[in-house]
Amino acid sequence: MDSQSDRNKSTPQSISRRRMLVAAAAGTGLALLPGVAALAANATAATQLAPRIGMGYCRTPDAGAVAAARLSEAYRVTPRRGSYELRIVGANTREPLAIAAQYAADTEHCFWQAWNECGLLQCSPLSRIRWSANAANPLLLNIRLAASSGVAQVAAQAGIYALTVVPAKQAPPTWQSLALRAETADGVAMRLVSRASGQQVDFPYALFAVRAVDEPQRI
Repeated sequence: MDSQSDRNKSTPQSISRRRMLVAAAAGTGLALLPGVAALAANATAATQLAPRIGMGYCRTPDAGAVAAARLSEAYRVTPRRGSYELRIVGANTREPLAIAAQYAADTEHCFWQAWNECGLLQCSPLSRIRWSANAANPLLLNIRLAASSGVAQVAAQAGIYALTVVPAKQAPPTWQSLALRAETADGVAMRLVSRASGQQVDFPYALFAVRAVDEPQRI
């Protein structure tokens, strides 16, 4: 049997399944059980500290009209069946970041990442991947940072997608306040910038050019 001192502990480990079932049967709120308040507080704190992951979209612009492209919420994009290619055309981060495609429940492919090595932030080369959207299904992306993770998705539709990872303490910008800037250095085709200042945004992001595999590459 548990000693009296064990029963008086208020750590989460001391909350047995039996005590929780008894409390539930008696109509006792779980918040009154020792340790549950601490668990709830920790979960709330983790949620508050998690970055805001967003996905913007615009139609693929012509080569000379990148700056005129207008981003909007990607969830409004109408998906279409087909086979698609996703190519990274721009990315920037000052902290470790990994982007992985979730092809199936047990199949994941990390196709871009930034990591610290000997005090320096290293980045993998820009790459491209393909996925089959026979049911017009989106491509799920697992986003991992040093202390948190999240999920985003790319619709089965051609265009430019902007993945943003905005820190929790920073107000996320509107898509209307952001713009694309054409680039030709280091294999980067474009940058995500402030429309007002023209300066690159200061939070992690990645830009994807998506096209149907039977369509020509435009960017």
